[in-house]
Amino acid sequence: MNQIGHKIIHLDVVDSTNNYIANLAKQGEISHGTVIMADEQTNGRGQRGTIWQTQPGMNLIFSLFVEYSDFPTDQQSSIHHWVALSLWQALKKTGIYSVIKWPNDLLTENGKLAGILIENTLSDKGVKSSTIGIGLNVNQVDFQGVKATSVKLETGGAVNVKEIAFTLINELNQQFGRLIGANRETLKAEYEEKLWGINQEVDFLRNEVLEKGVILGTDAIGRLEVHTGRGVEYFDLKEVKFVL
Repeated sequence: MNQIGHKIIHLDVVDSTNNYIANLAKQGEISHGTVIMADEQTNGRGQRGTIWQTQPGMNLIFSLFVEYSDFPTDQQSSIHHWVALSLWQALKKTGIYSVIKWPNDLLTENGKLAGILIENTLSDKGVKSSTIGIGLNVNQVDFQGVKATSVKLETGGAVNVKEIAFTLINELNQQFGRLIGANRETLKAEYEEKLWGINQEVDFLRNEVLEKGVILGTDAIGRLEVHTGRGVEYFDLKEVKFVL
């Protein structure tokens, strides 16, 4: 099997690197491990249909295509664990200690640093492939009122975007064996260790009503487990919004 990053396509500008991969996949012109990077993205997407704002040439705009031979549909959350942990480790190597805000943003106390968007293609046999989009703020310092931060703001110096990309690719490769092997439970445990708010009482909105709860972890299908005033509850992506 090809290594992640065996082929890297660099684009000056694209609507979305995830869309670019989707178009290549439709034409059968992409292989496992292919990475798409762009200097500028005009229609980047985040979770909940949000727009990822990025200044041209300043940040890491990165998408990866991964294929699986036998990956159970009910273990899709492990893919999120693998990607988030790989990004966490890559940031650690630049001197940044972040936390993972469920399901897959990375934060420091200064704001959002990165976001991940994973789109899986399913077949009768399970997960056939994943398109994994990562947006990482690297050298941008102005976020126009949004609570966000960047590698440069966190470390105090400009960073080479391609160097971070190769560090991330190396981490994705190192952790990939755990994803497709028998170590998915350890991936989940490490992901939960790094969760924002784990074992702490936090504020959240449910149907625009402010509540409090203690984050306990995630369940087998990736839902967030929270002890609320109603007892232990499980939330899907769009059912709860946390107040930072």
